[in-house]
Amino acid sequence: MERGGAIQFGLMVGLSGTVFAAHHATALFLVPALLAASATVLPGSGSRALPVRLRRLILAAIGCALAGAIVVLPFWLWARGGIPDAFIPHNSRSDFLRDLKAQALFLWGVYGLIPALAIYGLWRRLDRRTAAVAVLAAVLGVLGLGGTTPLPALVFGRQWEWLTYDRFALWGAIALLPLAGIAISHLLSLRIAAGRVLAIAALTGVSLFAGADAVMSVLGPALPYQRDLQPIAQFMNNGRTAWRYQTFGVGDPGARLGTMTPATTIDGTYYTARRVPVLARSGIGMLDAALWWDPSGTTLRRALAVANHYSIRWAFVLDPRYGSYLHAAGFVPREPLPGGIDVWENPTAPRLPAAALRFGVPDVQGVLWGTLPLASFALVLLLAAVQSVAGLLEPNRRRWATPVPSGLRAQAVGSR
Repeated sequence: MERGGAIQFGLMVGLSGTVFAAHHATALFLVPALLAASATVLPGSGSRALPVRLRRLILAAIGCALAGAIVVLPFWLWARGGIPDAFIPHNSRSDFLRDLKAQALFLWGVYGLIPALAIYGLWRRLDRRTAAVAVLAAVLGVLGLGGTTPLPALVFGRQWEWLTYDRFALWGAIALLPLAGIAISHLLSLRIAAGRVLAIAALTGVSLFAGADAVMSVLGPALPYQRDLQPIAQFMNNGRTAWRYQTFGVGDPGARLGTMTPATTIDGTYYTARRVPVLARSGIGMLDAALWWDPSGTTLRRALAVANHYSIRWAFVLDPRYGSYLHAAGFVPREPLPGGIDVWENPTAPRLPAAALRFGVPDVQGVLWGTLPLASFALVLLLAAVQSVAGLLEPNRRRWATPVPSGLRAQAVGSR
C-alpha cells in the first residue's frame, strides 16, 4: 500500500489465492492479520498520502477477496453437495477453567512465558504498530481459548463446534513474538546487571517451554508409534485389491496405506471429504479408533453392519478389543501378519464394481480445483521473477539516465 504498482498488486492477489487454497478456512486467520497490518499504515498518513493509501487498501482488499473466493469456490461447491458432518469432539473447544488438561495443553503449552514478555514489551514501546500487533494477538488469543469464552460462538455461529481453536492460539502466540522481542531487547540494553539476568532467565524459560513441547510431541500421544505397515500393503497387493480393507488400532499412520497399495478404504484422516453416511453422521474421527471415540461400540457396530455394502473384506487389527465386534459382524480370523497384525476376513463381501476401481470422469469443479490453486501459485512465481529482474535492472537504468555534469562533458577538439 505504500509503494503501489501493478506488480505489487498482482503479487498480493496471487498470494491471497494461493493461501486461501491451502485451507478453506484460511480467511479466518488472514483477515485479522490484514486488518492489523493496515492499521499500521493508515494512521499518521499525511493529507495527500491518506486518500491514496486508503484507495490502495480498498483495491487490495477487493482483489484478495475475489482471488480467494474464485480459487476456493470449486471446493465450497463440492463440500456443499456433500453429507453434513456431525461435530467431532475436540479438547480445544473445552472450557479451560474446568478442563485443566486442555488448559495445560492448549494454553500454557502454546504460550509459555511469551504473554508476560509481550505485555512488558508493549509497555516499553506503545505506538500504532505495536498496538496493531497487540490487538491482533488479543483477538486470536481470545478465540484460541475455545469454549472458555462465548466469542467463538458469536463469531462463527453454530459452526464454532466444527472448528479447532489451537490454531488460533498458535497464531496468537506468533503475533506476540515481536512484542516479546522488544522486551528482551530492552532488558539487554539496560546497563544494570539485573536487566541482563532477567533477559537470560526469560530466554531460558522460553527455551525450556519449547523443549518440553518438543519432547511431548515425540513421547506423548500426538505422534503414535510408527508401526511397519508394509506387511498389510503386501497382503493387499497380492491379488486382493478388488476389495476394501479396514484397520483397527493402527492410528493415524494407517492413512499411509493409501500410498502403499491401490486397495481402498472408507476410512481416513480428512473428515471433511467423507461421503459415507455412517461415518459422516457418527461424530467420531477415524473408524480405526472407533472404540476410543465411542467406547459403547455403537458406531463400530453400525459401520460393520454395512461392510458388505462397501465391499470391506479385510480387517487388520492391532487392538484385541475389536475382535468380538468383528466376530459378531461375521468376520472370521485368518493367519496373522508379521508384526503382530491380526487379519480378519469377511468372506461374504462382494467385489467392488469396476467403476469403483477407476478414477471418476473429470468434472468442471474437479478441473478448476486442480488448476486454479496451481495457476495462482504460478502467477506469484512469475510476478516475483519479473520484480526481481526489474530490481536488478533498476541500478543500470538509473546510471544510464543520470545526467553528466557540464564540467565533465567531452568537448570537441579545438574548442574551449
